[in-house]
Amino acid sequence: MKKNDQIEAFLASPETRQKTIKNIELSRKKNLQLTIVKELQTLFGDNPLPKPELVGQIIKENAQEAIDLIIDDTIRFQKNDHFYVYPIGGHSTAFAQRIVLSNSDYFDLSIDVIDAGLLNRYKAQSKANLSQRGIQFYGRQTITYFITAGGLKVSCWEHQVAQDNFINQSCKQVGLDGVKDGELRFNPCNHTMMYEQAQTNVVAVTLEYKANKRPFSLMFSAQDHMLKFQNPSDELDSRVQLSMLLLKKMDSHAALPVMKKFLSHSKHFVRWYAMQQILGIDAMQVLDELHEMAKSDPHSEVKLAAQQTIAMIEQKELAHAC
Repeated sequence: MKKNDQIEAFLASPETRQKTIKNIELSRKKNLQLTIVKELQTLFGDNPLPKPELVGQIIKENAQEAIDLIIDDTIRFQKNDHFYVYPIGGHSTAFAQRIVLSNSDYFDLSIDVIDAGLLNRYKAQSKANLSQRGIQFYGRQTITYFITAGGLKVSCWEHQVAQDNFINQSCKQVGLDGVKDGELRFNPCNHTMMYEQAQTNVVAVTLEYKANKRPFSLMFSAQDHMLKFQNPSDELDSRVQLSMLLLKKMDSHAALPVMKKFLSHSKHFVRWYAMQQILGIDAMQVLDELHEMAKSDPHSEVKLAAQQTIAMIEQKELAHAC
């Protein structure tokens, strides 16, 4: 493999690395002093569920300052420091990059940059493969301010407000319209927007409320609009599930006693997720618990899923016996 002289020089120089770290940390500190962040922290500190109109006004009046800071710092530092990156980076998708401005106890604030060309290509591919695509609800109230709308067209969706039982749950489209520059959109917990197409790149500021969030994020099929997946919106529950998934991938029989403890977890989706992962490691170790779930689990979805799983196991055993 051919070496990159610039990278090699950077790795070999503690002074250069320290300079980059210093520049990134300087941007991080400046980010915390942004007017939009400070005013929102004050507003949410008085009330964890402030009126959307008040939140939207703060975002609208101060969003440009955040954009200017990101652009100015990136240009200034990368001119002499090729390894500088803006420090508050978020996740990216097939057509968008998210820059996180603030993660507080009350809200998440971010800037989203949507590439119009990638969005249009992604949506064209999605229409040809709807069975593999989904409509995502994150279970949070959101406010989105479109600094540059780019001729964006969005579809609007909603689902029934079910806190716990999602059997036969579906969602439906309730709107399709264009977005204008400077427009604010508010979505309650059971509503979401899907970006459909754009003429030019889009820049938007999004705030997600943390108070009053639903316990799940939901994924519905883009084909028949029926519920496909439900995942915990709580970070701790997500980490628990991820840990169990990794243990299953590792085929860790030694972890089974610990994983079995989650079969009595207070949250039904954690109980069933634990059961699924244990079944994937060694089904024989958990058959008694599976039958107990099918008989007496307090949650109807878990009980039904356990009953269906037992039926599948018995069918396979019968087919093998024949």
